[in-house]
Amino acid sequence: GHASEEAHRDFSMVGTRLWKNGEPGQFEYEIESAYQFGDIAEGYRFAHFQHAEVGYTFDLDWKPQILLRMDYAAPGFD
Repeated sequence: GHASEEAHRDFSMVGTRLWKNGEPGQFEYEIESAYQFGDIAEGYRFAHFQHAEVGYTFDLDWKPQILLRMDYAAPGFD
């Protein structure tokens, strides 16, 4: 959490992340979420961030990889 009387802020942030590192010839993934909630000078706020990725590394000498990523951040906070 974060609290500051001078800045009129009192909020918390929580999050989690799941992942699997890939070896050549295997899929890998990462999923992450973070949430902020609390009071700022204007009133109560809620925001969130989501991240997801999935990839595959080919079992070749030069290890090429395909990776798909997605990020989303809700407006309204730090």
